[in-house]
Parts: sequence; C-alpha cells; structure tokens
Amino acid sequence: MVERPVERLSPFRDPHTDISPADTMARPPARSPRVSLLFASLAVAAVAFAFTLKDENEYFYKVNRGLEVFGQVYREVSQNYVDTVDPDAFISAGIDAMLKTLDPYTTFQRNDANDVDLLTTGSYGGVGITVGMRDSAVTVTDVLDGYSAQQEGIRIGDRLNTINGRNVEHGPIDALREYTRGEAGSTLTIGVMRDGRSQPILFKLTRETIRIRSVTLSRMLEGGIGYVRLERFSAAAGDEVRSAIRSLRAGGDLHGIVLDLRDNPGGLLDEAVSVASLFLPSGSAVVSTRGRDSSDNRVYHTHDAPIALGLPLVVLVNGNSASASEIVAGAVQDLDAGVIMGTQSYGKGLVQTVRRLPYDASLKITTARYFTPAGRSIQKVDYARQRSNNARTSPPSPTFKTLAGRAVYEHGGILPDSIVSDEIDPVIVAQLRDGGIFFKFATQYSAPLSNIPENFAVDNSLLERFRGFALEDAHLRALDSAGFGYATELAAAAHRDGYAAELTSRIDEMVSAVRDEEGRQFDQHREEIRRELLEEIAARFRSQRQRLSQSLSDDRLVLAAAALLRDGRPAYGRLLGMR
Repeated sequence: MVERPVERLSPFRDPHTDISPADTMARPPARSPRVSLLFASLAVAAVAFAFTLKDENEYFYKVNRGLEVFGQVYREVSQNYVDTVDPDAFISAGIDAMLKTLDPYTTFQRNDANDVDLLTTGSYGGVGITVGMRDSAVTVTDVLDGYSAQQEGIRIGDRLNTINGRNVEHGPIDALREYTRGEAGSTLTIGVMRDGRSQPILFKLTRETIRIRSVTLSRMLEGGIGYVRLERFSAAAGDEVRSAIRSLRAGGDLHGIVLDLRDNPGGLLDEAVSVASLFLPSGSAVVSTRGRDSSDNRVYHTHDAPIALGLPLVVLVNGNSASASEIVAGAVQDLDAGVIMGTQSYGKGLVQTVRRLPYDASLKITTARYFTPAGRSIQKVDYARQRSNNARTSPPSPTFKTLAGRAVYEHGGILPDSIVSDEIDPVIVAQLRDGGIFFKFATQYSAPLSNIPENFAVDNSLLERFRGFALEDAHLRALDSAGFGYATELAAAAHRDGYAAELTSRIDEMVSAVRDEEGRQFDQHREEIRRELLEEIAARFRSQRQRLSQSLSDDRLVLAAAALLRDGRPAYGRLLGMR
C-alpha cells in the first residue's frame, strides 16, 4: 500500500549514430560480421524507439485531449444545465463511471482517512460495536470484547435510536461514523430500542482506541495440534500469529498447526510476507508483483527468523479467502511447507496502491499483479479480456512445479492439495438464516434475560416455540419454500377466479401437503436448527472468543485438518509428494 515515487528517464538519441544503407556501402573495408550485427541492432533499436516515441506522443495527446473535453463538459453542465447540479455529486459520478471500465478494486474515495488508518494501524477511536440494517433499522450485529459498549451492556440485536440526541434509527450506516468515531476519552450517548421495552435505553459510552485484532482465536486442539484463526492482515498480523504460536508452544507439546484463513479477505502485503516468514526458510521468495511500470516489479522475501519451520502445517482456505490469504497459501504450497485444505480460494491477485488526492480524497488504483513463487498468477478474472470479449476468466495455464517437483496449476486462486468442502447447510437452515429468523428470535428471547446459564441448551420446548415464531405472520414465513409460495398463489387464484369446487379442493389439498413437507423438513433437521439457534442466543451473552471456540467442536474442516496432522507423516507426506 506504500506509494513509491517513479522517475521516468527518456533515452537520449544521438543522430550521429544513425547509419543509412548508402553510408554503410561507401565505407571500405567491410566490417566484421560482429560489428555489422552491432550496427544492425542499433538501427533496429533506433527504428523501434522512433515508433515508441510516436506511440507515446499519441497516447499523451489523447490523455490531454480527454482531460480538456471532460473538463469542458463538467463546466458547461454545472453552469448551464436547466436545473441546479450538485458539483461534487456530478464529478463523483463521472469519476465512478470512468473507473467502472477498469476493475472493481480501482475506486475513488472521499474522506477515507479513517478507513486507511484502520487498515494500516489496526486501530481507531470508537465504542466497540458493529451495526447493520435489519428490517430497515440500524441494528447492532456484533459487540467487541472488552470495550465500552460491552461493558455498559449494549447487546447484539439492539436497534440504534439516537446518538447524542440525533435520530439515526434508519441510517444511513455510513453517516454514523461521524458520531461514533472520535478521540479516545471523549464520550457520547447512544439510545437503543430493545424488544420488550417501550422506551429507549440510554447508554453513556466512552470512546477508546479500538484495536482490531487479526488473530481472533488460538487454542490447543486434541493431540497437540495448535489452531490459529487469522481473520485479516491488518497491522501487526505477523506479530500476532508469532505470539499465538509461542503461546501454544508454551502450553505443551506442539505437533502441528492449523492456520485458518477461511473468509479472510486480505489486507496488507507486508503482513502477508510477515506471516509466511514464520513457516518458510529465511530468504525464501513469498510473492512477486509485476506491473505496467517496472518500478512495480518486485520480489518479496521472508525477512524474519521462522519459528515454525518444519512443523507440520495445514492452511485452511475457502472461496472467500482472498489477496493476502492467497499469497500466504500460494507460498506455502509452492515451497511444500504445508498442506492447503478446503475449497478453491477467491482469486484476487491484483495489487492496489492508495494515491492521495487533493481535498481529503484518494484513488485506490490497481498497479500490479501478484504471482506465487512458482510463477502462478493468483488473479482469477482477467478484466482486460472481459472488456474486450466478455471472457470471464484467464485462459488455461501451463503446469507449474513446486520446490519438490509437484505439479500445480494456475486456476485463478489457490486450488487446495486436499479438497474438503465446508458443510453445506440444509435448505431450511439457510432459509431461516437468510430470512433473519434466528437473529430475530434470539433478540426477542434474550431481551428480558440478564444472562443464561453456562450449560444453557435449546430444549424441545424452546425449539417448538421457535417453529411457531417462524410461522406466525406473513413477513416471518421463512419456512415457505418456493414450492409453497407457488402453491399458495395458485390456491388464491383458484378461489378468486371461481375455479370448479373439485379443482379448488384439490389445490387446497396440495397446499396442505406442501405445508406438511415443510414441517417434515423442520423435524428432519432439528439438530442443525437447534445448533444454529443456540449459537445465536449465546451470542447475546458470550464473548467473541467464547463463541468462536465453541464453534470448533462442530467445524468439519478443522476436524479434518487436525485428524490429518494427528495421523503423522504418512498421510500428510503423501499430499506433499513425499516418499
């Protein structure tokens, strides 16, 4: 993300070195083949440069012409359009339209200093809540451990009503940062609505320096297998992983590590190199970048002493593992330092650089592509080809070799050595989650409670109560599959349009049968529904770390990775091509 100054040097062309065919023939004796070849090469280079200079001049002429036309259009419309135009919105729309012809990662931003600082420093001044829109209301979706909001009693599911007396219940969410973020030590008053309360609850909160941790969980699994969950590559991610491994070692014999990069969207390139340095030999190439400008062509090597070199390693990835996650996974795979497990990663192999612009604006611009140590491009979608002929992905790639000679391919993203998919939720569970039913019920159920017992469980009575909640009115009918929707529409049409009584009766019977099938689906997947509901209710009373730790016991991929490491070298070695 660090911008490097670029100095362009124009080659100097001496006209006296140009040799025409007539000049060559008029100079006896004939030159040796080596000298002739040299002069021929110089001639070809001179011609090539002339064409290059012409192309560059034409290119910059087009750039200047475009700027002049764009500026004139902006001026004319701003000054002479029949209605008053917001100049800021108008220029932003023009810039956004230009950038949409490139890739989705090249963006123009205003007042983004907080976001850049959050990524580069890993901290910001706030109260420790995350919000989202639920039923058109700004709702608390997470509460960070240890900060003012948690300490004062704000809960997941609370709906923001006011901040310092200003109504914010309907957002927009982006505008809330102006009120919630600020200098550490300053205070604000937040009013929230909670189910079961007719009046807002007021909380006086103190802003603190919110430290966004990259490692959200590390713990020892059965058999001496260490687990580290890395959720982002913000500032000090490498130090956090190093500290987690040291703590695991201090807690007992460490026989292997599971590094979980699932759903990790990436972050800072330097931190990706720092994390890779923990598992790779000193001086190893981790990633290279290649750009249009030669100054963007670099190779990044490990720079810290490895503390887990040779320790069996499994790196977990999925379709949401992107960018810096793919850099680490690609380096581990290409250098045979561990097994990659999961599903194919996202395929985001484009490098962005933030260029500061006047008036507190910035341009995040794609300047290069990432390549693994073996030379594989991480990028999946070729946006240049997509613009020219709608090709969504890069063409098939040749075979690449890992350090030990294993064949790997340029699939766009990292293809795991062991493909193990995350458990797919039953349709009914996905419907309930996507409809926000688990979230809403847990919010309502938890509202009158001050806490839940340590051994809290969702018994059959509570499960039936949840079933009734999911069916109780039209906007909560999360159990309604597409089939049930079509059936009820058909029944309504039959009654409205006066179908024959016999046909109407049969349609009603079909609706009833579909409803019975929905109930059967609920009964068939009671345990999955019970587990999801328990997690959602517990989230109102337990810390993030407690919730993550509890989820590991049912995590199919973590269990598979730990089993592979506990089995020892034979199975692990076969995946790495060891004999």
